[in-house]
Amino acid sequence: MSKGSTKTKLDIEANKRDGDQCVRCFKKIGIETHHIIPNLEILENLVTLCRACHKKEHNMSGCFKSGFDPNRKDLSKLTIIQVKKIKKILKSN
Repeated sequence: MSKGSTKTKLDIEANKRDGDQCVRCFKKIGIETHHIIPNLEILENLVTLCRACHKKEHNMSGCFKSGFDPNRKDLSKLTIIQVKKIKKILKSN
């Protein structure tokens, strides 16, 4: 989520699921909701990160500005794990 934006119901659910803390460093302040795959609004696609980890995640994934490629070698471990889960969910629907 960008600064100044309001949290959606899904953001709140994801934050609650993740214990209202960053899933990487466990900080409880400055948490934000990260979309693994941009514009995919399902709970499984959201993860709670602190501002610092969120910035790192975007730097590793390049924000997917040129489109999402799950086979990229520079994706973070977090992104790779979540993408596998998301693909499984989307296949079953």
